[in-house]
Parts: sequence; structure tokens; C-alpha cells
Amino acid sequence: MGELFDIQLSRDRLYTQVADELQALIVDQQIKSGEKLPSERKLAESLGVSRTVVREAIRVLSDRGLLRIKPGCGTFVQDMRPQKASAQFELFLKLNKSPRATQELFEVRRPIEGQMAYLAAQRATEQDKQKLGQLVDMMARSLDDPEGYTDADVAFHTALASATQNSLFPLLLQPITEMLKAAMLLSQNVADASRLGLGFHQELLAALIRGDSEGARRVMLDHLDNAEQLVKQGASVVSDVGSHQENKEL
Repeated sequence: MGELFDIQLSRDRLYTQVADELQALIVDQQIKSGEKLPSERKLAESLGVSRTVVREAIRVLSDRGLLRIKPGCGTFVQDMRPQKASAQFELFLKLNKSPRATQELFEVRRPIEGQMAYLAAQRATEQDKQKLGQLVDMMARSLDDPEGYTDADVAFHTALASATQNSLFPLLLQPITEMLKAAMLLSQNVADASRLGLGFHQELLAALIRGDSEGARRVMLDHLDNAEQLVKQGASVVSDVGSHQENKEL
């Protein structure tokens, strides 16, 4: 592996340069997923830098999620599965609670899920359509069960992402799944929210089955417009109930 590390470095911020060069080797798959890096001493000798510089570079790449340090075993290139690639974004969403969270969620969902519906109508396999149909049936059976209905609803959107046959759509959708479920549960405070949502999903499924891409996109966007209003109404109901309870206690 020594020939990989024929890298030209300047003396300014050496550890960031080493980190960037190692990252380039990982991205180009010259160092492959799961592979163990040479020891700090060997890397330092190959690069002509100190072990401290190498150690700092490894720390940077570990923070970026590219390397995994196993005490007593060495440093390994991280397995970059979609779940791991999206983990930092998911953490960011959990830590950064915005007052405009609902609006921001739906602003993101429209372009992503509108295109998901469009592509799924073109590319969904018979197995995809069967799975989506089963989830719609599950939603229909769970109209009086908010948790069960929401679980089926989230699963439908996840299955739709897979039906695009584009591996990036599940990756994009996965980090917002927790927010998605919370918003859906909030909308359940509005009467007939589940029945309205079911109708949109049935229309969307019908568009997918007949291969109507534009129709599928249109139904999805109409569904998201309606869902956003229901979430806002649901939040208002919860707020009103909370205020009423506080006044009652006073």
C-alpha cells in the first residue's frame, strides 16, 4: 500500500492536507471500505510527517465519518452504507429545532417526493406495486388507530422511495423519517385526517399502476399541500387543549 502515499505536502496545516489526501484515496476507492490503514508510524514515514500530524488527520476523518478507530486493533475505512451516510444529517435535524420546522419539512418534501412519485410511476416493479398496495390496505384497516396508520403511512413513503430504483432517494428520505412521523401523528388530531390521507394514497397508487408519471407527481403535491395544512391544524388543536388545561388548573 506504500505507493498510495506518494503525496506532495506543504508545511501549512499539514494534518488537514493529510486528511484531505487520504479522503481522496477513500473516495476513489484506492483504499476500500473495511480496509485497515497502515500504522501511524508507517503512515508518518511514508508521508514524511510526524505521527502527531497523522494522528490529527485520522481524528479529522473519524469526525467526518470516513474512518473508524478500534482501540487495540487499528484504524479502518468506514463502511459507507446509506444509513451511515445520512446519520450526521439526521443528528443535525434532531439538534436543530426550528420554529419553522413544519414549513421547512414540507419545503424539502415537495421536490423530493414529487420527483419520487414521478419516477416510481415509470420504474416501479410489480413487486413494488404489490407492496405499496399492501401498505395502502394497512392504512385503510388502521383508520381508528393513529399509531398503526402512521406507521403504514411512513412505510408507504419509504417503499415509494425504493420504487424509484434510485438508491439516493431512500438515503434522502431516511434522515427526515422521524420528523415525518411526528408531523403525521400531529395531523391525527384533526377529524377525518386519516380518511383524507388515505384517499390521496389510493389515488397515488392508481397513478403508479397505470404508469401516469405526471398524474402521480400531481397527486403527491396535492397530498403534501393538504398534509401541511392538517399538521398546522393539528398543532393548533394541541395548543388550544394545552391552554384550556392550564386555565382549568388555575
